[in-house]
Amino acid sequence: MRTGLLTLGTLGLLTSCSGLERQVFKPEMTMQVEASGAAGQFTLKGRTNLPQPEVEKRKQPIVITVQAVRQLLPKVGAKTLKNVKPVNAIVARQRLESVDGNWEVKLNLLQPNDKGTPLEVWQLNPDKFPADLEPSPTVTFLVATGSIDRTLEFSPDVTKTGSDGQKPVLQSAADGSLFLQAEEVRNIAPPTLPKVAAKSAVGVVKVTAQESSTKNPPQQNRAPLAQEEVVR
Repeated sequence: MRTGLLTLGTLGLLTSCSGLERQVFKPEMTMQVEASGAAGQFTLKGRTNLPQPEVEKRKQPIVITVQAVRQLLPKVGAKTLKNVKPVNAIVARQRLESVDGNWEVKLNLLQPNDKGTPLEVWQLNPDKFPADLEPSPTVTFLVATGSIDRTLEFSPDVTKTGSDGQKPVLQSAADGSLFLQAEEVRNIAPPTLPKVAAKSAVGVVKVTAQESSTKNPPQQNRAPLAQEEVVR
């Protein structure tokens, strides 16, 4: 069984120009992805050294979101999708809380259609995305924290890409907020669409998050969502 491990740093000290040492936060976010045995089922676990946030001097749990994403790419020679970017279809997502930085969650990438055939959620509604798109042979697993305290001081190289091409753990959102993220890409072929399902018309959906503490493992929400909720 193959597992992946993504990690970056811990805590360190930085000497200022005045000669005084001050503590610098070196963020850590790890993730291991393991197949659970049954088709489409995976166990993800890891840890972060992110301090617990405080609200009115009370420590709050660290909110962590885990998701699996498959890209839908323009087919080679497609004429109707010029300059169209790939669609990132979220096939599973869970939200959980951690009080000690450790986390673990199970993701199920497959959901049964009306005939009981296990498929990825975007396959349940094939007419809701362009016919000239085809699925990537890989799935990207992502784990991310919520927005982190901007008062934390980071080392200058913490946002640089590693020499091995690994993305930095510290990421910046469009609104300027910072969060920690780790990812792993796995070769996971999508289920083959049954002929009947391929002819039927049904929308791109995604699995929504369920909040839960690590003591109470989250239950995956299987309810379909609107097409506009697919990330592009």
